[in-house]
Amino acid sequence: MILPKGKWFWRIKLPELALYSDSRVLFVENVLPEPVFMTPKPNSQQWIYGDKSVEFSWQDINGADYYKLSIYKQKDGQKDVLVKQVTTKQTVENLVLPSDKYIATVQAFANNSENSVARTGLVATNDFSLRTPRSMQLVSPVHDSSIDGLTALQVHIIFILTELK
Repeated sequence: MILPKGKWFWRIKLPELALYSDSRVLFVENVLPEPVFMTPKPNSQQWIYGDKSVEFSWQDINGADYYKLSIYKQKDGQKDVLVKQVTTKQTVENLVLPSDKYIATVQAFANNSENSVARTGLVATNDFSLRTPRSMQLVSPVHDSSIDGLTALQVHIIFILTELK
């Protein structure tokens, strides 16, 4: 049972003795909403070059004091191994990650204050993959060769590339 936001009163009843405890009060606050990922785009593939970082950004949640960003390796579409976890007051975080498939989650949190209790938010989830481009070298046709236009139309030209290591 989920109680809506508000002030709730409760007490314990012993039916066999027709006794009641003193009334108690409970304040229920709304959870913080789920942040929306801005980058990386959901279900996207990003190219990473060298040791460049990947930007993670999400919408600011009104009332949030900090966020927890977690990055998991993805296996069979599910969270597998926790790779990184960051707690930040910002809505942007830059992390260096290797090529792989990942699932990112972000959740907003609010601290205790004079007017409110500590609150947690709903968890936003984002699937994405990172790829590193490979350097290739043209083997055939050879460099600076020319192909007659008519021949190119009549015969399929096959380009052969090898990976540079």
